Amino acid sequence: MFRFPLGLTALALAVSAPAAAQDDSGFEIELRGRLLLDIAKIDEDFTGLNDDYSDSQVRTARIGVEGGWRDWSYVAEADFAGDSVSLNDVSVSWSRDGFTFRAGHFRPPNSIEAITSGRFTTFLERAQATDAFRYVRRVGATVARAGGNYTLTGGVFGGTIGDDSTGFHISDAMVVAGRATFLPVQSEDRFVHLGVHARYYDEGDDGSESLRQRARPGVRMADRYVAANPAGETATLLGVEAAWIEGPFHALVEAAVEDAEGGEAVNTAALTAGWFITGEQRAYRASTGEFRRTAPARPVTEGGMGAWELAFRADRFDAGVDGTQTAIALGLNWYPAETVRVMVNAIHAEADGAGARFGEGEMNAIQARFQVDW
Repeated sequence: MFRFPLGLTALALAVSAPAAAQDDSGFEIELRGRLLLDIAKIDEDFTGLNDDYSDSQVRTARIGVEGGWRDWSYVAEADFAGDSVSLNDVSVSWSRDGFTFRAGHFRPPNSIEAITSGRFTTFLERAQATDAFRYVRRVGATVARAGGNYTLTGGVFGGTIGDDSTGFHISDAMVVAGRATFLPVQSEDRFVHLGVHARYYDEGDDGSESLRQRARPGVRMADRYVAANPAGETATLLGVEAAWIEGPFHALVEAAVEDAEGGEAVNTAALTAGWFITGEQRAYRASTGEFRRTAPARPVTEGGMGAWELAFRADRFDAGVDGTQTAIALGLNWYPAETVRVMVNAIHAEADGAGARFGEGEMNAIQARFQVDW
């Protein structure tokens, strides 16, 4: 059964609170939050692991505020899912003349899927690169420049912030990251996005972080069947991305390679495609080079059937002598209203290579999510 933490009481109360307020000076404050409930049926068949089980979880239960004043904007939110409280996006930004300075706790500029909100991703979980290469939120600052068809972002970050069980301890890791995007094609119903990102990572000396490269195969409640553990503390990463949106069809290709000190190069590649049966177009924001919310053309609240989307993903994580993990996923998404989504994914994953954690084998899973945000 789902475990509803005490924080969800605050979450429920917040939903009934006023959504936004503005004082005479123009200062704005708006409530934000999301609730994601997941269930899964997982069948594991590996040389050293055989299991068949069902599970459920409150994947995310966040509450926060956002707003702005003149050239300034801010966001602050915390997650109450599970048995602890953790900080998510907590940052302040200043923008003028195409430049944006941002400081706080947020994701470094790596990978379009990683920086796109989990509310707007095509599948329940992001492709394996996000997990394998530790694309997590960190304390830091970025400077970005955006034009009509490009973005340039660079930043320096420290460590991650632990949850309340660690006293919100900040690790002493360091990351230097940058990303550039360009739209060679941009029209009312067609977008072609190209991007490249790079990162230098140092895990630090306090033991809070590790250079481990491991990934779940698109199922949060499954295990990680392939993992590499380089002996060193630093790594460099390079990634490329390309997206195509054409009317109701969209596709995304991403690939990245991380060369770690004391280990061999590890690489990932993923192809994601989707088609809105009901004719909607996936939303994209050129000024930040990321996907945004897709709203149904005829929501259920207006007598329509909402938006329906079919999706496919092929995803590969190659850790060399430590094994290769490949996952194929099919998805069906229903958007009955702008801020409500129901998702169903079917995933088949395989682990190959003598170095795989549980030996060679396969996993099959069906998972579903109910999502609401405001």
